[in-house]
Amino acid sequence: MDSYRLTDRLIRHVVERLREGEDLRSELAQLSAKRRVVAALLRFSACDGSATQVVEISQDELAGAVGLSRAAVAAELSELRQAGLVATGRRRLEVLDAIALRRILVDR
Repeated sequence: MDSYRLTDRLIRHVVERLREGEDLRSELAQLSAKRRVVAALLRFSACDGSATQVVEISQDELAGAVGLSRAAVAAELSELRQAGLVATGRRRLEVLDAIALRRILVDR
């Protein structure tokens, strides 16, 4: 009986990981550069909107994660920083307003 529960958990885990992969591929194919960066920041920080969250990642690593050049990521982060939504530092990105970032994802 325990082996059935373990198998069920394993199958659920595999299906969830496949779903996550499909979501990421869909993001890369459909979202603008800004929305890709915003989606990654929210995903990596797992923000609940109640407090600032720090993501320890370089701009190069973020660029690789969203399928953009470092220059494109830097430009998008600059706009987000000027809007007061994020703060940046060496290998550090801080989400200051997760609610506003989520709005970017849903607004057309």
